[in-house]
Amino acid sequence: MTELRGELQLAEGDYLAFQRLYIRRMLPRLGAFAGVVLLVIAGFWLAGNISAEVVLGAGLGAILMVVAIWAVSHFVTIPWQVRRIYRESAALRERVEIVCDKEAVRFVQASGNWRLKWAEVARWDETDAIFCLFPNRAMAHLLPKRDLPPELIDYIRARLISSGLSKPWKLRK
Repeated sequence: MTELRGELQLAEGDYLAFQRLYIRRMLPRLGAFAGVVLLVIAGFWLAGNISAEVVLGAGLGAILMVVAIWAVSHFVTIPWQVRRIYRESAALRERVEIVCDKEAVRFVQASGNWRLKWAEVARWDETDAIFCLFPNRAMAHLLPKRDLPPELIDYIRARLISSGLSKPWKLRK
């Protein structure tokens, strides 16, 4: 059985890139919430319970709220939280050996090992900087692309696609 190997070490910036990717993937839900709020406001307006000025003000307020939540989380909250988590988590800073074969991917590091079968990966995603393997919908193994050969990333992507995860962020059923 052929194994492909690589070694990686997460940097604080990798963890920040992951958090921003995760938030970006969750933004449609925040937009949907704002849309529901706007529909409720429009319903009150159509029923004649509130004036057009109030509708306009509430609508603009809802839109500004979404933009403000995104901006504060993207530029303030997430970077601050990432710095704290990265500094207090020794396992995030350890060197990790990654070993891939046709059945699974293994992560080997000083604090312990993890084996994840391709068929048990819940979802995957990537940016130009990182590749993410999710064993469940909330947790991910981060693979900085700068540390791994492109053929290893291509192999991982191909194994995930052949296991039924045809595209990024698609949750396995």
